[in-house]
Amino acid sequence: MDKFLMGSAIVLLVFGILLLLKPDVVKRFSDFLNKSILPVEDKMRTAHVVSGVMLLILSAVVFYLSAKK
Repeated sequence: MDKFLMGSAIVLLVFGILLLLKPDVVKRFSDFLNKSILPVEDKMRTAHVVSGVMLLILSAVVFYLSAKK
């Protein structure tokens, strides 16, 4: 379970940083997913700063929970 939490926190951290610093990379990733796997909301791309901060906070919480155990 701890490995799952740590992996989840790392994924959240990476996407949070990408949304804050490189929203164009997230846009390309989202476009790829829309064409190949599943549709991803455009709202997350338009509010990339808010989404990035929320993902970073969530990442910190998950890191804390995984380190606590």
